[in-house]
Amino acid sequence: MKYTPSTKLVPNLKDKKNYITYYKNLQFYLKQGLKLEKVHKILKFQQKPWLKKYIMFNTEQRKNSKSAFEKDFFKLMNNSVYGKTMENIRNRVDVQLVNDEKKAQKLVAAPTFKRFKIFDNELVGVERVKKCLTLDKPIYVGFVILELSKLIMYNFHYNVMKKEYGDKAELLFTDTDSLTYEVETEDIYEDMSRHMVVCLSGGGGLNSKN
Repeated sequence: MKYTPSTKLVPNLKDKKNYITYYKNLQFYLKQGLKLEKVHKILKFQQKPWLKKYIMFNTEQRKNSKSAFEKDFFKLMNNSVYGKTMENIRNRVDVQLVNDEKKAQKLVAAPTFKRFKIFDNELVGVERVKKCLTLDKPIYVGFVILELSKLIMYNFHYNVMKKEYGDKAELLFTDTDSLTYEVETEDIYEDMSRHMVVCLSGGGGLNSKN
């Protein structure tokens, strides 16, 4: 397999400057021993679980699904909502498909012209730079979702796995909603039955208790 380098986010314990975080995460970090040196800005806001009913409905439907299609459908119903909250409007493109030569020439001559592609003798695509962007996506919603996801993961790592195994549990890699460990123990299943209850629901949820 050919090696292809790519940029990845790597969790680390290095100093953070101008770091933006949710207040619940900050409270957790401080309990873990984080030293807070400076607060630059605080954003005060009202919040409520206005999407909870919709999210829980889809989660329950996914749990009761009888087919892989239904499971994927209700999962995507939730994921799509999150995706729209984090959508980067700057990545959108303005493309017009034109089958009129004069109109194509007019678009190409405009100051907003970026590039074009000829599909055949009767059709050309013209991409233009957007003159105006309206940043109307609720980025703060997606941000808090990610922060709460990190909080769940970090709490499990430090207050469940590290508390139980110490240096005998090594985190190999992690993603937004998954952790993979190498654990030194006689019987991992026996440990789980004695020290923590792990419930994997049909919706993919994870609940852990010591």
